[in-house]
Amino acid sequence: YYQYNNPVVTNAATTTFDVLSNGDFKKDDTVKVYPNPVRNNVTIEAEGTIQAVELYDIQGRLLQRSFMNGASVQFDMSQRGYGMYIMRIMTERGIKVEKLVRE
Repeated sequence: YYQYNNPVVTNAATTTFDVLSNGDFKKDDTVKVYPNPVRNNVTIEAEGTIQAVELYDIQGRLLQRSFMNGASVQFDMSQRGYGMYIMRIMTERGIKVEKLVRE
């Protein structure tokens, strides 16, 4: 079946394609996490004050939240199983997320 009626005039539409990447990102070295891979304790150093550290498993479940106050802190990983973890570090300057391997 084919309709022979005249087309209905509607508003004009425009489609824009643009690049989503941003080449202006800078590497943020204000927070350092070492050693990685870790066996027992991991050291976290920041230029500002570290306010809290959150540890997540690879599925994104929150395992531990520790409130801190200092520019350099030790985080105990000795009771954790072997594998990959995600560490979210909150400082007065912002938030940094690091991948961490427990061996």
